[in-house]
Amino acid sequence: MSLLPIIDDHAFGDEYLDIAKKCAEKCSILWYRIKNKNAAEIISKAKKLRDSLLHTKLIISERFDIANLCGFDGVHLNNKSLPPSVVRQTNPDMIIGYSAHSYEECFDENCDYFTLSPIFYTEKDYEVRPLGLRKTPTANIYALGGMSLKDYEPCKKLGFKGIAGINLCMQIIENR
Repeated sequence: MSLLPIIDDHAFGDEYLDIAKKCAEKCSILWYRIKNKNAAEIISKAKKLRDSLLHTKLIISERFDIANLCGFDGVHLNNKSLPPSVVRQTNPDMIIGYSAHSYEECFDENCDYFTLSPIFYTEKDYEVRPLGLRKTPTANIYALGGMSLKDYEPCKKLGFKGIAGINLCMQIIENR
């Protein structure tokens, strides 16, 4: 069972490097989620993150081209990005994650892991329909959405690979 902290550029702003370094002390993989930025800014920030965390596996949202350019280990895709099969064809060794929003979506053989959300209610600008916790159909799913460290054991018992989240970052840092 593992943790997948999400280093969210919007949530953490200029503190993203410090937060990532502190999370990396406890976790072997980090997801850098950066959206609504131009490619040059994403590359600049991603390179700084890679240079700061040489021994941590890093995943970046959607941009497998930037993942390759910056030496990231993987990419996290969604239903608006390239399909996992296309990324796998051109990057056979890259870790590929996918944002799923139903248990049924968690079966693409081109993906190494899935995040399944929202498990619990989270505050959003749109209607949120939590999926709730139940036994997972496959062992490569991270529970996402309203997760806290207290959810780790219940998720483990239900067969999840781990838990993921932005809020996990601060919890991990506080529980060092």
